[in-house]
Amino acid sequence: RRVAIPLCGAAFIGGFFGKPVGVWLRETTGSSSAQQALYLLLISYLFYKTVKTKSPHGSENDEASGQKVPLTIIAGFCTGTMATLLGIGGGSITRPVLASVFKMPEKTVGQIARFSVFVTAIAGTISYLFLTSSSLEKSGSAGQIISIGVALAAGGIFGFPTGAKMHAIVLEANRAEKAQRGFAVLLALLFICVASKLCELERVSQLVIVMSGIFVCSYLTYLTKESKRIVGNQNEDQSNEIRT
Repeated sequence: RRVAIPLCGAAFIGGFFGKPVGVWLRETTGSSSAQQALYLLLISYLFYKTVKTKSPHGSENDEASGQKVPLTIIAGFCTGTMATLLGIGGGSITRPVLASVFKMPEKTVGQIARFSVFVTAIAGTISYLFLTSSSLEKSGSAGQIISIGVALAAGGIFGFPTGAKMHAIVLEANRAEKAQRGFAVLLALLFICVASKLCELERVSQLVIVMSGIFVCSYLTYLTKESKRIVGNQNEDQSNEIRT
């Protein structure tokens, strides 16, 4: 709690600053290339941290977490700002930060990352609608934007608990590092996608996005099934030991 509450609270506040910064960048540079280049740098950093950092199995004590509250607030604010500036989920940023800087166990990292996605999405949506309300009314696309938002929210209602359940199964089978490697592959695909878009290779970028979705669904399904099998075998072995 000493990390989750200040981190996600600061991320929520920072989420209101990302959209104005993004608008300023586009107006200053005349394109979205600056944001895309910044996104590439962020993906590179996240990939490096994900590959380098091993998932801690312990947990920080309250005293150590309390000493890092100022750093937690700064990290949360930057996470919220970057997430809404680039239009990405805050969880993808907080995950490597929590694992590498705060040395938190994978279970806690996953819980906080999922919650940070929720709070940054709310802040980003509010700031987006507030700043673009007049243009949306003129173009008549407000209803379309709201419909897309409702559809995404409906998907999130299903995806969040499903992801939490799958994550718990993977952790029980001690396959956290394998899941982390899958996240690294996803980051590599995102890098290719953004780089292709930056080079105006729209078809390549769209193809990579589709590949990323297929990879995530396939890999998570495989990893969850494998973890279930391992947990089942472990429970069976324990039952046999008790009987003997």
